[in-house]
Amino acid sequence: MRTDKTMLKKSEHCTVIKFLTKQGKSQKIIHEEMVAIYQDSAPSLSIVQKWSSEFKRGRESTEDDPRSGGLVTATTKENMTHLSVGTIFTVFHDHLNLSKVCARWVPRMLMVPKKQVRVECCREFLELCGEDPLSTFDRIVTGDETWVHHYDPERISLIKYMKKGETINAASYATTLHNLREAIEEKRWGKLTAGVLLLHDNAPVHTARVSKAAVRDCGFEEINHPPYSPDLAPSDYYLFSNLKKDLRGKRFSDDEELKAAINAHFLDKEEGYFLHGIEKLISRCNKCIEVMGDYTEK
Repeated sequence: MRTDKTMLKKSEHCTVIKFLTKQGKSQKIIHEEMVAIYQDSAPSLSIVQKWSSEFKRGRESTEDDPRSGGLVTATTKENMTHLSVGTIFTVFHDHLNLSKVCARWVPRMLMVPKKQVRVECCREFLELCGEDPLSTFDRIVTGDETWVHHYDPERISLIKYMKKGETINAASYATTLHNLREAIEEKRWGKLTAGVLLLHDNAPVHTARVSKAAVRDCGFEEINHPPYSPDLAPSDYYLFSNLKKDLRGKRFSDDEELKAAINAHFLDKEEGYFLHGIEKLISRCNKCIEVMGDYTEK
C-alpha cells in the first residue's frame, strides 16, 4: 500500500529529477532510485530521460511549458534559493527517503546488495592492509569534494578551490588528478615509485571515463569504495568533519579570508593527525563487517 509520501505531484517528481541530475547521476540510476522510493507512482524512464535532458541543457522550471489559455506557476532559481530549511529537509528526508551520515545525505535504508558490497569492499581493504597496515597507509591518497581536498597520512598534498557557481565535472577532476600527481612528485619523493593508492568514492565525476583515464595516466591504483558510504571515507568522517567543526560559528568577509582560515586549519596539524584519520578506517571496516554492511554510525 502506498503512503502519502510516495504520491507526489508531477512538479514534485520533476524537482526530484532535477536534484538528482544536478548530483550528476545517470538517467537510468535516477529512474531506479525513484522506482525504489515511489513504486507504482514513479515516473517512467522516458519521462525521467526527457526532464533530465532538459535540466542538463539549463532548464530551471519544473513545470510544463505554458499552453495557450492556461495559467501556470514555475519553480525558478530565485524561488528555489528562498526555500526554507524545513522545506528542504522535507524533500530530502520524506520524499527522497534520505538521512544524514557523516554530514552526507544517503539512503535511509540500505538494500541487501548494497550492504554486501560494503562488506566486500571492507574485507578487500583489510586484506590489502594485511600484517603491515602502516606501509599501506603510506601509499594512500584520499580525496573528495567539498572544496576538492587531497591528503595523505603525512600532510595535505593539494587543495583546489572552485569559483562561486562552478561545479566539479569529469574534465576538471581529471585536471585535478594530474595536478595532484605533480604535487606528490614535488613534495613526496618516493611515493610515486612505491605506488599511489587512490581512495575516493564512486561519485559520477570519479567513475567517468575521463576520470578513469586520468587515474591510469597518473599511474594511480584505485581502492574499491562502496556506494553511499561516507562513513567509510576518511575525507567525510574525519577531514571535512573536523574542518567544519573548526569553522563553525566563524564569519568571513570574503573568499580569500575563508581560504586563509582553511589553510591555517591544515597547517596547524601535525603529521600524525592525517595518519590517524586513515588509521580509523581499519576499525570502521571491521565494524561494517560486524553489522553486516549497515552504516557504522547513524
